[in-house]
Amino acid sequence: MENAGLKKGILELMDYSDDYVKIYNIERDNLKDIYGHRINKIDHVGSTAIIGIKSKPIIDILIQTDDLEDFKKFTEEEVEGATYTVKKEPTMGGDYLIRKEEDGKVKAFIHVYKTGDMNGITSIMFRDYLNSHEDERKRYEELKMELYEKFKNDSNRHNYTYGKDEYIKGVIEKALEENKILELEKSLFEVKYMNDKEYLNNIIDDDYLEIGKSGVIINKEDVIKELTSLKENRNINIYNYSCTQENNLFIVHYITLSNDNIIYRTSIWKKENNYKILFHQASILNDKIDLIKY
Repeated sequence: MENAGLKKGILELMDYSDDYVKIYNIERDNLKDIYGHRINKIDHVGSTAIIGIKSKPIIDILIQTDDLEDFKKFTEEEVEGATYTVKKEPTMGGDYLIRKEEDGKVKAFIHVYKTGDMNGITSIMFRDYLNSHEDERKRYEELKMELYEKFKNDSNRHNYTYGKDEYIKGVIEKALEENKILELEKSLFEVKYMNDKEYLNNIIDDDYLEIGKSGVIINKEDVIKELTSLKENRNINIYNYSCTQENNLFIVHYITLSNDNIIYRTSIWKKENNYKILFHQASILNDKIDLIKY
């Protein structure tokens, strides 16, 4: 981990490096060798996992474990020593925090949560949201630089961390909403929802409009009639999902595969008391495209 690390109490931001992924991969494999079955899931999180932004050169690693108490016991009896030390004080995120130190520098923070803990899950969501939203990456980097200039000589380094808290919570809220829209889109391909008229009536807006084949206009009544006539799941996977938020509107784009057809889909949702779909359009693509599954 030669290209990572800071001395304790030092605040320094450095340009993004492709080495961060390589360093994470090495430490991930090392932790898997140490903990084995105690690791359910392991992820690279924090700013070094966000492409292209300045960050402290310390690798943040998130571990989810099914038995947190066993993980703690094993760490403190078998792992803790000169290299790995456990932070005894409570943390902001409620994680069980392990520091990796080498050559007088903190090289990695290892954040451990019980599997499914929302604090861990939202750390992953924050990373993914920024990596898929360039504008937010820029905003986050600008905030980090502003806080760095303000607190770089502050003896209490936590002021830098606390200064990011409100922004991070706001991004997580956006990410949760985008994930909700994705789940709603997926539900419209599942027969148990497609055949539930009450469910469809609740999530399809009265002014719903869909542009079908050959430019045919489909309204709410039409689409409910079509969906309730289907008796099997539409075995469709969602790829290349993106979502843009404008006030209470969500514009989503994604690709589905159906009978070897690549279909580009656009939906518009609004949020008032609940989420309702206003518009949908599907178009067959003739060109090949790289697909990322969601």
